[in-house]
This record gives sequence, structure tokens and C-alpha cells, in this order.
Amino acid sequence: MNKVIATAGATTLVDKEGYAVKLHSDGTIIVCSAAADVPMGVLVAGAAIGSTVTVALPGSRVPVKLSGTVKQYAHGDLAADATFVTAAGSSACKCVQFLEAGVSGDLVNALVLTPNVA
Repeated sequence: MNKVIATAGATTLVDKEGYAVKLHSDGTIIVCSAAADVPMGVLVAGAAIGSTVTVALPGSRVPVKLSGTVKQYAHGDLAADATFVTAAGSSACKCVQFLEAGVSGDLVNALVLTPNVA
């Protein structure tokens, strides 16, 4: 069973399903805006500004948006545009594990992990 929360979006999150999101300072959800961000989860259902969005938390299996080629079972890291790429090295966030292979632009199933940050 997926671990999800429903809460308000700070910006329009229409067509952002599969992107990494984080908690905004006002308690709403926004799309991550830098590769160094620490995501809280993955957007499952987006909506217009101020409307309720659904976010998958660590432990969930959900589709994620890719911005590079990934292999099945590889760990994934956050790209600058809130999509996911193959994790590079031990300093990577490793916030998802890809359950299938894919290429840039694909939505592939992945397990959402607790970000590996220092």
C-alpha cells in the first residue's frame, strides 16, 4: 500500500505527476527546483494552485519522470528540473530505485526511498 498525503499545492502542479516535490516554507507543496534539493516525495496527482495534490512518501511505488536513461533496479537521484536520473556516486541523494528501465521523458515505476543525505 502506498504511503500518500493530500495537501495544498503552492503553485500550479498540473502535468507534474512523477516529479519530485518538497515542502514549501508555508507548508504547501512545490516542485523541487535544484538537484541539491531534498525531496519529500513524488507527485502522484497534481492540481491548480491552492487545490489538493497527492504526494507519495518513502515506501511507495509510483511512476517517476526521467531525464536520462536508467537501468532497472538502479538507484535514482534528483535532476535540476525535479525529474530523476541515475544516481552518480556515493554523494548522490538516492531518493528512488527504478523498478524498470527507461529513457528521458518516460514515466517508469520506482520505489520512493528516504533521501540519502548527510
